[in-house]
Amino acid sequence: MSVIHFDEADPATQAWWHKLRHETTVAMQNHCLRYITPISFATANEEGRLQGTGAYIQYESERLLLSNEHVIKPWKRLQLGRQLLGCTDVFSIGRALALEGHPIDAAICLISDAAWNAGPHIAEPVPWSRFATKHETVPGEMLFLCGYPEARSGFIFGTLVSYATQLVTQEPPGVVIPGLHQNYLILEYPPSKALSVDRNNPLPLSLPPGLSGSLVWNTRRVECLQRNQEWSPEMAQVTALLCSWIEKPVPYVVATRIEVIRDFLRRRTRHPYWVGRAGAAFRRLVRKFVSD
Repeated sequence: MSVIHFDEADPATQAWWHKLRHETTVAMQNHCLRYITPISFATANEEGRLQGTGAYIQYESERLLLSNEHVIKPWKRLQLGRQLLGCTDVFSIGRALALEGHPIDAAICLISDAAWNAGPHIAEPVPWSRFATKHETVPGEMLFLCGYPEARSGFIFGTLVSYATQLVTQEPPGVVIPGLHQNYLILEYPPSKALSVDRNNPLPLSLPPGLSGSLVWNTRRVECLQRNQEWSPEMAQVTALLCSWIEKPVPYVVATRIEVIRDFLRRRTRHPYWVGRAGAAFRRLVRKFVSD
């Protein structure tokens, strides 16, 4: 399958692409919302305010909250909170286990079983098998991001209400951003050109602030088309972690490549906290066999 710019395609091809993009967006929306959470804090007058976005992931038998360093860094001062899909309560994120700034911009917090089961919900952690080994997509692939922008968050009747922005986008071909670190990639984020998939609620695409910490998914939809293979959203893989945006000359969002995030997790979970948990688990196992 050849790849051409959308504006150069004939009307029939443009209509086909619009339909395919619409179907992919709806499928990914229904699939990915369970994995993410708004990250918020209470202001001095006890109003809630959005800080950014986080994602629940499963890593080496542990459940973690993954986000950006610049989102989680003020966790002590702001007493950051998180939510679980299907539950209106706000829970503390706990202490940050690892923080690493530019050019990584990633952070993790441990979510214990007690914290995870503190209220009824339908949230899920992303299985580690859903994380790509490397950011490597076919040309023209659809990428999907899902997070909570500040523009769609507000304090109403004593409650912080946040609505997710969920967008199918692409990497702009041939675009080079001077000074952009090799750990990062850029994605198109065109508020003036984006189309809503909800005809009854055609909200314009909001500005990106607040989306920091959103997972970026390789939908693999175009890959499946090339292989003449049936597609489903369960085939999508996490390929990056959104961390910032560029306003000019045109809006782009910036994300850390998944291989960088994988290396961050590998390095930053090899510390005394993890060793201590493993040692405690081993001692419990020994005691069990001795008592049996």
